[in-house]
Amino acid sequence: ESEDDDDFSDDDGENKENDEDPRLAEERRRDQKAIREIRRRTERADLRKERRRQREMKREEMIEYYERGAYHGKPSGWLLYNVAGLFIDKSDVDGLLWKCIVSITDHYLQCRMPFAAYERAVNEQAQHLA
Repeated sequence: ESEDDDDFSDDDGENKENDEDPRLAEERRRDQKAIREIRRRTERADLRKERRRQREMKREEMIEYYERGAYHGKPSGWLLYNVAGLFIDKSDVDGLLWKCIVSITDHYLQCRMPFAAYERAVNEQAQHLA
């Protein structure tokens, strides 16, 4: 009968910590505290990494936006040349070509347009000459 009573004891291991050596219990508490601290530091590091990644993405997005020339319009000399070409004879417009080229080049040199846009603009003006 006593053997059966041992199998159905009310102690489900809840009091294991009370039965342990106090040194082991203290060591377990220190270990758990260290684990919590490591997790906290890891979470903070992950949060910093995520913030840094978001800042970098935003920065790259801004660089891409500005490199597209979205913050500057077309050079005024280029617009003047194109508009003049609509209303004036081609022979009269050729005098404005130099101003158009200078205007486009200035835009490129002042970093208001990327090289690819500069190249397209120059090629477009070269087609007008042909």
